[in-house]
Amino acid sequence: MKTETVRLIDATGRLVAVARVAATGGRYEGDVDLSGAAPEVQELFQEFEEVVNDQIFSFLDDVQSRIADLGVVAVFDDQSRTPVKDLQIYPASAGISFESAGSKSHTSSN
Repeated sequence: MKTETVRLIDATGRLVAVARVAATGGRYEGDVDLSGAAPEVQELFQEFEEVVNDQIFSFLDDVQSRIADLGVVAVFDDQSRTPVKDLQIYPASAGISFESAGSKSHTSSN
């Protein structure tokens, strides 16, 4: 299975995470590093993981909405970009999965 490095950035261009992912069945899955993310972003994904692990589903919609509000875009090694949806990051296990919300587009890096 081919893996590639992807940088996840928010709508302001701030780094959210760096991941090594493989495409599987319409999703990207792999390992993630949140060490470069802002503390509030790290805390958001820790909260997400706690809600999922503790099965507190009454809070899940709120946390997922706040994650979606980040406006995360995946930037691949070849500089192609795609908006991300259904982003799931589990800090304790360093796991990540997400779907592409659109097709990859290339941007020039001047």
